[in-house]
Amino acid sequence: MNKIACKTAIILLIFTTLYSCNENKLGCTDKRAINFDIDATVDNGLCEYDFKYYIDISEADAIGNLFVNNNTNSILYLYADNVHLKTIDIGVENYLVNVNTTSVSKTILKVCKAQDVEDVLSPSSFSVFSNWNVNLPSTGVIETAAIWNISNADPFEMGTIVLSYPNKDNLNIENIYDVKIHLNSKTGTIISSLPPGISDKKISLGIINFTLYYNYLYFDENSNSLIDVGWDNSSELTINENNDIVEIDIPSIYSIIGRSGDLNILNQSSYTITVYADGELIENSVSVTGSTDGISQIEPFESYVYELPIKSFNIEIQSNSGNELFSNVYVFPDKEIKLSIGSTFKEVTISNLSNNTLLFFDQDSGDYLGLKVDAQTTINDYKVMNGLSTFKIFNLELNQYFYIDYTDFITIN
Repeated sequence: MNKIACKTAIILLIFTTLYSCNENKLGCTDKRAINFDIDATVDNGLCEYDFKYYIDISEADAIGNLFVNNNTNSILYLYADNVHLKTIDIGVENYLVNVNTTSVSKTILKVCKAQDVEDVLSPSSFSVFSNWNVNLPSTGVIETAAIWNISNADPFEMGTIVLSYPNKDNLNIENIYDVKIHLNSKTGTIISSLPPGISDKKISLGIINFTLYYNYLYFDENSNSLIDVGWDNSSELTINENNDIVEIDIPSIYSIIGRSGDLNILNQSSYTITVYADGELIENSVSVTGSTDGISQIEPFESYVYELPIKSFNIEIQSNSGNELFSNVYVFPDKEIKLSIGSTFKEVTISNLSNNTLLFFDQDSGDYLGLKVDAQTTINDYKVMNGLSTFKIFNLELNQYFYIDYTDFITIN
């Protein structure tokens, strides 16, 4: 290589090296840092901050009344009544915050994206990303803590839905299913999960028309697994400037999963009776663990309560005085059916021409009669106690009662 070519190569190497070093200069690249290097192209992780302009990521509180889900692509500064509370990292979910509040007044919650804020302790109104004015619950009950779901698509003003899921339904049957609440479809965002008995659960929601879909779940301890019970959904609801709080009662769902009912046989006769269910000793049908030997027999003036699965049974009573058959006895969840052997009975035929399922009760005693008549179904010659005068009937689909006087043939349209 001649001298000119060699010098040219050396000059090019020096120039390339200098240029490359300038392109990849290490230093602090955060403009908020007090040692910000305007020429740095690669952050060295050594930025230094004045507390006024930067606050480290905060730890969640051990107890609190507000869950924050940060679904944005930014670090968030959280404020309550204009006081900085937390700095929340990107992608954090179920971040618990203890907000000092009173139940009589709303708390003004605000979040700012970190990159939009110059002074963390006193951000300008222009840097507020979203705000939520809400009556927060008292601290200490995690299940009732409010939930703020924050995403990049959120409006500036958030509305509130208030969810309640009762312990019992209108038939006084205990709710045993947890519920997941999805937004706008069965595959939509899960905005909350609730056990029974929760009331006034507050969740942020943008100003939109929306429908909630409820997925009911049951944890089976025997199989140690979660069972999908079924779905229900709300009608279309709206949150807007004039209606920024929507209260919603989550409906109960009817299912036989995880449930049983009781059949109480009272032997008012002077004979020992033997109880059969669908042609077998009733002890073969009960839903209990342990030995059931001998429980199918009931001594005179004694009684026995059988826990049974949810279904229809033909119950036969045998004794030295003869046999008596009770057909189509439907065991219903958490309800007790009473059959008094030795008493007198009358028969009724029910023709249900409606599109709804009907349950029959004695109006006077409130006792469930073991009579369930499905839509478009007729049940013939069902035995009821002789003193019954009026049926109290529950419509499962409409979730309401109505009343019909006893006659030996009843048609329901």
